Amino acid sequence: MVVAPAAAASTASRIELSQLPRGHDEGKLLRAMGLELANVHLGTRRAVAAVRRDLTRRKSKWLRQAAEVMAEATLKDWKNWQKWMR
Repeated sequence: MVVAPAAAASTASRIELSQLPRGHDEGKLLRAMGLELANVHLGTRRAVAAVRRDLTRRKSKWLRQAAEVMAEATLKDWKNWQKWMR
């Protein structure tokens, strides 16, 4: 599995989860990435209340589940693209 930080970041690079040390915690990594994304959204004072309100309404594992759905959709799109490119 590959986790790609936002491409807009000047220091963005892919993270190959298979290259991480044995016993790494993917959940912890995804949580940290989510917190960093939240920092971007909390950058404006008006957004803080709306973001916090939204987060209180979500279930505890919503980010991981959303990431899994996104990864599946991305893989499906990539496979379709590969077929198209042949």
